[in-house]
Amino acid sequence: MTWLGQGYFNYVIPELYNRNSFVQDLKDWLNANTHAPATGPKPIVVAGLFTTRVQTPESKLEDPWDASDIREQIVDARNTSVPNRDKAKGQAHYSHSAMRYAEQGGPGPNEKNLGKKLKANEYKEVRLTPASRDPVGTAPDAPTNVKREQDANGDLHAEWTPANAAGPRKPRRWAVWLHRSGGGADWELKVVPRKETSIPIDGSVDAIRVKAIDRFNRQSAYGSWP
Repeated sequence: MTWLGQGYFNYVIPELYNRNSFVQDLKDWLNANTHAPATGPKPIVVAGLFTTRVQTPESKLEDPWDASDIREQIVDARNTSVPNRDKAKGQAHYSHSAMRYAEQGGPGPNEKNLGKKLKANEYKEVRLTPASRDPVGTAPDAPTNVKREQDANGDLHAEWTPANAAGPRKPRRWAVWLHRSGGGADWELKVVPRKETSIPIDGSVDAIRVKAIDRFNRQSAYGSWP
């Protein structure tokens, strides 16, 4: 924790493996993140979850954890904050095998499978990775010529043009937000590989925003339509 407070880490993943003290242990790490750099973001704290316990019982116990234990910890990790308002920037799972579907060798049966429950609930929506604390160079420019286009078959697409098509500032991926008529303040996020500059959409889409994401997970400004 001392090194975290001194800013020696870009990120830290504490092993928050005690169910009974999960929230308090996370708060301790968030409170320890006191480094205030002159420029750029603070180190980030990612909550480390003991996900493998849904298939491997603790010593001296016969039964593994229920999937609800991990799901509740995800909610706690997202909601827990400290007086400086810091929160964990995500979750890291030990290990991935516990999140496999039953047909892939993960813990079953399917109606209790953690991976399926997360896909349908807590991890249903796409999220972007936080930016690195020590990037090189400058962030990419916003994509240009964002538009909604109809092709010869009558199909609609969201399209855009890269501002930095080559070189060190070229994007690694695109973040595309779609707004639909009647959707209020809700936007749907899609993450698109860098070589794709068009995605199919339906007629309800009435606004498009696109950002370039570089190899350090830095975001450009928005390119927008209309």
